Amino acid sequence: MRKVRRIVCVLMAAMVVLSGCQKGDKGSEGRDDTRNEAGLEGDSRTETEEGKEQSKAYEEQSPAQKEDEALKDKGNAEQPEEQQKTGRETITIDISKEYIGEWEGGQRIIQGTSSKLHILDEGYEDFQAVLDEYGEMDWREVQEIYQESLPTAQEMFQANGYADYDISRDISLERADSQIVSFTNTESSYMGGAHGSYYTKGVNFDPVSGQQLSLKDVVEDYDQVYAYTKEYLEREFDSEAFFPDYQDTLQAMFYGGDQGVSPLEWTMDTEKVILYFSQYVLGPYSSGAFIVELPFAAEGQQMVKEEYIAQTGGSVRMLWEWEELSVDIGTEKRELSYAIQTDEMSFTSTISLKWGQQSTQLEMYGAFEQAYLFQKADGRAWVYAECMGDNDWRTVYVFDLNQDTPVFAGETTDYIGEHLVDDPEDFVLYSHMEALGTYMGFRHYHVGDSGMPEALDETYTIVNYDRGWGEYAITSKIELPVLMHGEGTEKTQETLPAGTKFYLRRTDSGTFVEMELEDGRRCDILLEEDGYFSKINGIKEEECFDGLRYAG
Repeated sequence: MRKVRRIVCVLMAAMVVLSGCQKGDKGSEGRDDTRNEAGLEGDSRTETEEGKEQSKAYEEQSPAQKEDEALKDKGNAEQPEEQQKTGRETITIDISKEYIGEWEGGQRIIQGTSSKLHILDEGYEDFQAVLDEYGEMDWREVQEIYQESLPTAQEMFQANGYADYDISRDISLERADSQIVSFTNTESSYMGGAHGSYYTKGVNFDPVSGQQLSLKDVVEDYDQVYAYTKEYLEREFDSEAFFPDYQDTLQAMFYGGDQGVSPLEWTMDTEKVILYFSQYVLGPYSSGAFIVELPFAAEGQQMVKEEYIAQTGGSVRMLWEWEELSVDIGTEKRELSYAIQTDEMSFTSTISLKWGQQSTQLEMYGAFEQAYLFQKADGRAWVYAECMGDNDWRTVYVFDLNQDTPVFAGETTDYIGEHLVDDPEDFVLYSHMEALGTYMGFRHYHVGDSGMPEALDETYTIVNYDRGWGEYAITSKIELPVLMHGEGTEKTQETLPAGTKFYLRRTDSGTFVEMELEDGRRCDILLEEDGYFSKINGIKEEECFDGLRYAG
């Protein structure tokens, strides 16, 4: 049997299993009560005219108080069917990078990068500790390989004027919710040879316990999955693509018995389990990697345990240029594809979108980034195409596929970026905003009847990129009036002294910013419009705070 060894060392440090990762008690529907009290992720909040007329006191409340009161009352309100919750709680996770590198004369000699996961929702502190430990192990490994390779890279650069060594760990999220957090971690390296090396790891966590999950933990019949995988490889690929003894290797990957065989790598999204077989595992480098997609139900049987089947409101699929995707729209299937033409002089990207036998074109400003197919449970479908413009600002262009010819439906500056989207009834979009500084924030959305994203939250959760690595705060120069949070939606007026540190948490990007104090208490600072900037209690914001950061 061929012995397959990993090109980079596998860290064997055990992950700490935490019993306190569970976030909070949840009802049968919706996000948990703790988060709704904080107003981070609630249902769509609308105020009825009847409610306004009935309560003069309501009209006299601050915007932040109105929002919390609306959220409290909304819990019992009946929602449209398309906005009802889908039986799982999504977890918003951001991916950042750690870098180390050596340059000379403007040329890169060697670089090391490693991904780091950070949960943007509150209440997952224990699970965040697990992800931090995982990320630190990756980063230590990258730095060790970097230091070992640095002398050789420098020698090659001095001899040839070129080296460009690279060691990276690149994470891509496949699924993140209360049932499972699943992602690939691609370990790649280039050390000056004919080609680089690549290995895809599948990493799967139970966010409640913090334990890593095995494939046996999530499937109904492990033997059936092995048989399906074996038959799939035999059916979809020529025998010449594999090593002669690949079937022995495959069996050992599923059942053990040979310490030299690579582990079974897999991830899960909302529709399927994906098995990854990297280069050199089942076949030579020239054959590339093999991927097997295992649907939740196959051959008339349920393949995955019930608790891992995500009840979503449809599907979201990433689209690739020139690749044709067969889309089921109820009574028929149509082929969907697109192509991009870039004009560097005008800094535009023209998309040619083909839908069945019809097509449409649109000139979009900026560099094209990615396209997605959003399809609701009833079959209605839209394409979201994202471009990056000046200062990394992004725009999403929406196309309606619910007629013979694709039609441009509109655009929005709320954007996806590199973040995970997998449910048209509950997904996160990011926005640039300016209220006591320039920063990013996110809200939850669903695809409305027009195809455009409609917010499920009125307020944005502020993304503080320094969070966890030296928290970014602003410090008051003078005494400031605030609305201090109490039990439930109760808030009381209080004055905080000069020198108080405030950590930005939430905002409606105009009338208030919710802050966290060093002792963990929360308060609202009410804003008064003053042109581009704001005033607080009649005083200009720059006279109120040190540390305000505004972009260009």
